[in-house]
Amino acid sequence: MLRIIARVLELEDEPAYEGYFPRVGGARDERCEVVVTVFGPDEVLLFHTATATAFGFETACQEAAFQMLAELRCMFDARLRATIYRHLPSRSPGTSQRIYMGPSSASNPVGGQTLYMLSAMDSLHSEALRRADEGALAVQSLSAENESLRHQLQEAQARLASSRTGPRIRRTARKATGRPPRLQHQPPQPVSSLAEPRSPVVDAEDGVRDIEMIP
Repeated sequence: MLRIIARVLELEDEPAYEGYFPRVGGARDERCEVVVTVFGPDEVLLFHTATATAFGFETACQEAAFQMLAELRCMFDARLRATIYRHLPSRSPGTSQRIYMGPSSASNPVGGQTLYMLSAMDSLHSEALRRADEGALAVQSLSAENESLRHQLQEAQARLASSRTGPRIRRTARKATGRPPRLQHQPPQPVSSLAEPRSPVVDAEDGVRDIEMIP
């Protein structure tokens, strides 16, 4: 639809989409910001951009296209009012609230009630998107704070562990020695009794006996 409106308004180039992920290599289900740009002749429109955020690049592109479509409807109201695109929702540039233009309630009560319901539903949708954006920002902030606290806790634990260990004392290994030899138990040796001293008289008698025996 955005391409059709661009051709109806005689814009030169097709819409260009450019996405921005919160981190490099973001996944498809992560929140993405998309900027869509349309270009035209200088006398009509030099260029115009619209921005939208959503989960995933494709969804964000659709939201950005809807935003651009509504803003072009508002900017070129005089040219589109008399065409079949007059019932497209309109938005002021940079806002998220659509304005539905159509038959008044006096001339067509059913059409007026339908436009009123569409406007109310769009208001609820815009409020839900706003709260989702705020919630996503809060979650990102809490995640970053939690990661910072986790790093601080790891650093504190590392400092505590290093202070407990202290300097290490190097000890040399002791040389292994065998058991001392076992002493054999020696039985006590009997002490020989000393010879009793002989009497001088007995010695004299032995000497006389020896003399008599000599021839």
